[in-house]
Amino acid sequence: MGESDDANASGLAELIEHARQSAGATFDWGGGDQEVEEEQLSLLQFKVGSQLYAIGGEHVREVISYETSTPLPGAPPYLEGIVVHRRQVLGVLDLDAWLELDSSTRDYERVIIVEHGSFQAGIGAAASTKIIQLVSSQLSTSLLDGLPPRSKAYTKAVCETPEALVLVLDIAKLLEDAAVRG
Repeated sequence: MGESDDANASGLAELIEHARQSAGATFDWGGGDQEVEEEQLSLLQFKVGSQLYAIGGEHVREVISYETSTPLPGAPPYLEGIVVHRRQVLGVLDLDAWLELDSSTRDYERVIIVEHGSFQAGIGAAASTKIIQLVSSQLSTSLLDGLPPRSKAYTKAVCETPEALVLVLDIAKLLEDAAVRG
C-alpha cells in the first residue's frame, strides 16, 4: 500500500469512529443481537367487487367521488373511461377487468388517483376506503402462490386483516403495464 492508500484507510477509520461517537456508542454493523426495527407502512385500503386491496400511501395522490366517466370507443375492457379532474384527463382503470377477474359488480363510488413517476391514473373503488397502518412483518409473500396468475403479477404482498385478505398492489408495475398495454 502506498501513502495515499494509508491516508484513505486512516480517514475511513476516523469517519467510522466519528459516526460511532455521534450515534452515542450505539453504532452497529448489524451482526449483533439487536432487533431490527420494522418498517411502518401507511396503506390506503379499498374494495373493488368482493376483494380488498391496498396501495402504498406514497402512490396515492387523492381520493375523489366517482362521477360517471366518459367512455372511450375502442378502449380496452380494463379502461372504464376517462375523468377530468383539476383540468387533467385521467384514465379510470377497472381493476377487476385488468386482473381478469369477474367485473360484473361495478360499485364505484370513489376514484383513487394514483401516480408513479410520470404515470397517473384513477382506479375505480367502492366507498369503503380507509388508511391502515401496518408493520412490514404483517405482510406475507407466501400467500401469493394461491392467487390467480394475473393477480399475482401485480401484487407485492398479502396482509391478513380481521375483515379478509388484503392484496397490496404493485402500483409501479400496474401503471407501467397499463400505459403500454392495449
